[in-house]
Amino acid sequence: MEFEKLHHLKSRYPLVKIVLDRYSCDLSESVKDDDRTEELKKELMKLYTENFNVTYSEWQKRNLSNCAAPVSTKVTLTHTIQKFLKKFISEVDTLASHIHRIREQFRAAKMSKEEAKVEDVIATIQLDWRAFYFEQHVALQIGYVWLKDGSFSFGCLSDDTNHMAEAAWAGIQPLLNHLVDEKEISIINIISDSPISQYRNKTMFYLIKKFAAKQKIKIKWIYFEAGHGKGVADSIGATLKRKMDEAINYNPDDSFSSVSDLIDAIEDRTDIKLYLYGKSDVEKVKLPKLSTIKGTVTLHEVVATSDGKFYGKDLSSDKESLLAVKF
Repeated sequence: MEFEKLHHLKSRYPLVKIVLDRYSCDLSESVKDDDRTEELKKELMKLYTENFNVTYSEWQKRNLSNCAAPVSTKVTLTHTIQKFLKKFISEVDTLASHIHRIREQFRAAKMSKEEAKVEDVIATIQLDWRAFYFEQHVALQIGYVWLKDGSFSFGCLSDDTNHMAEAAWAGIQPLLNHLVDEKEISIINIISDSPISQYRNKTMFYLIKKFAAKQKIKIKWIYFEAGHGKGVADSIGATLKRKMDEAINYNPDDSFSSVSDLIDAIEDRTDIKLYLYGKSDVEKVKLPKLSTIKGTVTLHEVVATSDGKFYGKDLSSDKESLLAVKF
């Protein structure tokens, strides 16, 4: 909103027009790399000599009397051009860093998929959560597995609506066992979004570290930048939901009282590999008392090795660091 407002001021202030004429209103285009970002900031600094106020709108979190949690509210602000620029340039830096993280993680994910296509011992998994409703809620953890031979899509289904790390792990456990025991995979790359409650947390770190050491394999988990984890899992989830809708609509007299009934109805009509897990499987995921790992929220890649070590990176392109974990 701030960049658009500056563009609107070009007709009123000649220097604003001179500075911004070669930039589009799409700020993301102007911060694609470090050179462009620094060039834009340098040009904006020329406006510090101006003497006018800027009135603009932005979204802020506000506490409202009728809401338990803060609500995003559009507010109108008026600042001097100097104060406006100071705030805006800070936001330019934040956006540039965000875009850089998006690109680095997309690049790492693409490389891991390409590796799996040419190496017999590597499997790359991309996964995400979805929900399906009929008489009851069904949890779907869906995704795709890249292999040198026999890549496939999958869905882990449950009547248990828990989406926490323990449930995520219980859901993919049969898939991981299949890859290690039957496909003889020794390196597993996992790609996902980065929700703290599901995939990027001390619980999941403990579970993949334990599994890698037990199975004598390497597990690398690549986290997309927050809000940018959509991909192949979306289309697989849509296909699976459509199959379940068809089963329910074409068999109105059937009760479909559980997820197991749905799997029985669709498994012969889809190439998606289906895995069933229940609340008892989630309860079998036993956890010791775990200490929070410092810097978890900034980690975008973690690696668990066969010798029990655990590494982390803020970006996949960074040098890995051995993490001091107490488990």
